[in-house]
Amino acid sequence: MSDYIRQLQAKIPQEHAKAQQALRAGNKSEAQLCLTRRKLMGKRGKILNITKCEVMSVKREA
Repeated sequence: MSDYIRQLQAKIPQEHAKAQQALRAGNKSEAQLCLTRRKLMGKRGKILNITKCEVMSVKREA
């Protein structure tokens, strides 16, 4: 189980970076998908909850 949580922890920043890249490219649906995956990873591993503020900061970068 701890390996699973470590894997999720490693993927969360990657999904955030993918979301930022997608927004810069103008692909809002891909960005939303990345944010959703990131949110689900956090809930599964109980290691991160995305706050509304974080989501809004990513959206503002678009």
